[in-house]
Amino acid sequence: MRDLGVVNHGSVKVAVDGLDWLVDSSSLTNVPLPLDGSVFVSRDALVAAEVEATDDTHVIWVHTPPNTSHMPCRLLVDPADHAMYAAGYENSRASSPFNHRLYARRNHPDELVVLVGCTRFSKTAAGLVSHDVSPGELRQTLAEDIGLSDEIITRWVECGGLEASFEPPSGPKPPPPSQVAPSKCQEPGSGVRG
Repeated sequence: MRDLGVVNHGSVKVAVDGLDWLVDSSSLTNVPLPLDGSVFVSRDALVAAEVEATDDTHVIWVHTPPNTSHMPCRLLVDPADHAMYAAGYENSRASSPFNHRLYARRNHPDELVVLVGCTRFSKTAAGLVSHDVSPGELRQTLAEDIGLSDEIITRWVECGGLEASFEPPSGPKPPPPSQVAPSKCQEPGSGVRG
């Protein structure tokens, strides 16, 4: 993620009829992304996603709240074996930007809802709206918008998750992307498909 040159995210690549597709369970792009030699730009208005082949790999670009622009994710290890995934998963228990602050997301047919800390983002065809929520509203949003059960929300509150959601973010702010997505630099009619 963020094309920082280090492995910090895991994705799933699936081969179907000789073509590779990316189905990332965190980026939630609504459609599988083709991993071929062309530039692909998704037509999904809620989850803007793009793929470009570069340097014998692919860079995936996804634009979702709270990011203000497309964020790049370069595929660094292909293929990755189970041992690498298992080690990365275990390492993330101790160090991950998602360990100390709420991050929840759900794609609905006409709305993308993202919770970051105590801020609720709603992206629809009309645009993006965000606002801070109260503790009660946060619990309600987790149930109604994200779809979590009362039991999971209660356990999350009991372990300190609700309180942590109202604390300021820890650590340095990540650097802004230094590149731009293909659709922002391609000439019209230059082989972009979607």
